[in-house]
Amino acid sequence: MTLKNQNKQNLHRLILVTNREPFHCVDRDGKIYIERSTGGLVTALEPAMEHAHEAVWISANHENAISSESVQQEIPYRWIAVNYDKSLHEGYYSGFSNRVLWPLFHSMIGNHMKFQIGEWNHYQEVNREFANTIMQISKSDDFIWIHDYQLTLVPDFLRKRKIDPNIRIGFFLHIPFPSYDLFRTLPWGAEILKGMLGANLIGFHINDYSQHFFNCVEAILKIRCDRSRGLIYYENRVIRVKAIPIGINVVKVHEFVSDKAIIASSKKLREEIGAKCLIMGVDRLDYTKGILKRLSALEKFYERYPKHRRQVSMIQLAVPSRTEIEQYQELREEIERLVGHINGLYAQPGWTPITYMCRSLPPHDLFALYHAADIGLVTPLRDGMNLVAKEYVAAHHNNAGVLILSELAGAAEELTDAILVNPYDDNAMADAINTAVRMPLAEQKRRMKKLNEIIMHYDVYDWVNKFTSEAYRND
Repeated sequence: MTLKNQNKQNLHRLILVTNREPFHCVDRDGKIYIERSTGGLVTALEPAMEHAHEAVWISANHENAISSESVQQEIPYRWIAVNYDKSLHEGYYSGFSNRVLWPLFHSMIGNHMKFQIGEWNHYQEVNREFANTIMQISKSDDFIWIHDYQLTLVPDFLRKRKIDPNIRIGFFLHIPFPSYDLFRTLPWGAEILKGMLGANLIGFHINDYSQHFFNCVEAILKIRCDRSRGLIYYENRVIRVKAIPIGINVVKVHEFVSDKAIIASSKKLREEIGAKCLIMGVDRLDYTKGILKRLSALEKFYERYPKHRRQVSMIQLAVPSRTEIEQYQELREEIERLVGHINGLYAQPGWTPITYMCRSLPPHDLFALYHAADIGLVTPLRDGMNLVAKEYVAAHHNNAGVLILSELAGAAEELTDAILVNPYDDNAMADAINTAVRMPLAEQKRRMKKLNEIIMHYDVYDWVNKFTSEAYRND
């Protein structure tokens, strides 16, 4: 698949801007190797990089101060680091980004949220440094595509720096945007909205998030919005606001799960688990992912449906994230306690209910797990989209399988042939697991076929194509 020729012609030079680098460093026997990242955002953005005439990726440099020269030999596009004072990082990233914006945007205001002026100041400083770096390399006809909640202020900072008016600026939010009643609690909400409005195009995953954004702009900034056309009129400019759901590289997943080595690993995994039915959970270790509620639901499932004991097992993979934040450290301990509790209650000689892994897996092992699992249990408490759900579906394009999906994930709007559940309802999730276990193969295949048709149509190429097309519209 490729992008439309029109977009390739428009994208003379694409500048992607993210907080995280598009690579990671691996220490092997004391020597550092640079590898391209397999994270969801990087994987999603690679098609855009491939189809621009020239591509530049701007990010912070978190990976041990690796030099641009050493990275450049390992990745197929130019990378530029934003070198801000490291004393700002705690307030910018762990503080304001992940202890304020992250829970707020996921509608999870709680005791861990603290509105601290110092952290807000650090957030502004780092966003200015990103804007400064962009300004140093930008030139007429560039397309600057800024990503996610860590960089909401960058578009307006570029406007304030009098960036070339021929340059198009896109901003895409990869997490939910909250309702007005929640967003209004943020002391600096107006500044966040103005920051995003510096873009020509603001993208969200689903229409609900767009409508929440319109509500906040109208109520807080008192700015005219044309919802029917998806337009906002601000500072003598017209800003487009559009729901453009992100997809995955379906063809690449198909290639993975068709590989003989991965098929063999998948078969071996099932033999080692030794259960008739295998459930899979794959998440970053984050409180928004609903891992604790999911495990509680599995405990209820074993309690209410004892005939499935020894027959049904679960593998839960939790990839460590933001380990420096106390709330995430506490979450890991709670998950480990609950896994131990459930295994202690129900394990029998030769059978373990839950196999828990707290680490990342290489792609080979991850897709072997996708392929092996009869049931994908994807139940975030709130999620912008959730690409694990789509990857699980793609991994089962030629065979049976059941996706149980949280109705509070953005993906639920597209993947309606999944079993949709309220992730806060342990009993309903337990019943959903029982329904999935008992679902006839014919129905599994029918549902999976429809789900695959959706993700094939709305894949990552469709997402990039739609976003760049909208950014260059002039009507």
